[in-house]
Amino acid sequence: MTKTSLTPYVNVARIVRTHGRHGEVVVAPLDGLPFCLTEGMDVWLTPPEMRGPRRRRVMGVRGDEQQAVVALSGADGLSEAEPLVGKLVLVRREDVPEASRASDVMSAVGREVVDEARGPIGSVAEVMVLPANDVWRIEGGPYGEVLMPVIDDRVGEIPPRGPITVRLLPGLVPDEGDAR
Repeated sequence: MTKTSLTPYVNVARIVRTHGRHGEVVVAPLDGLPFCLTEGMDVWLTPPEMRGPRRRRVMGVRGDEQQAVVALSGADGLSEAEPLVGKLVLVRREDVPEASRASDVMSAVGREVVDEARGPIGSVAEVMVLPANDVWRIEGGPYGEVLMPVIDDRVGEIPPRGPITVRLLPGLVPDEGDAR
């Protein structure tokens, strides 16, 4: 994966519940990221609805860094807000403040991943933030798509630049003698 194919969008938060009857929702930042939604910002919710707006605008924000009450365009009442619960909030990468972009979660996307024993395995295409641990979706290498759990004993400190060295868990990729 080259730098130019890097997605221009990033998931920054999750809608956790509705708030009141006027269409507001409670939004929590994803693990490792500070809250970065601001009034006037364009956002996309994933997975998208089959019908209705794909892009929404943040109409208002109040609360703190852990959870904020957010008003989104197109959600003027409880019936419009309820289907948004559980969705991820996607923003343009350039709209994310520099401090957030520098976090380990964000800095892994687009970076080459090298296994200590096997060498290059691809580049991080996506960071999936899950309850137990993050998972990197690695693609573009000799093993096709690899889902790599980001756990301390397999991924050390992530350097600010350059490839990320890991120790793959057994069975994530075929061994030398295994057929693909």
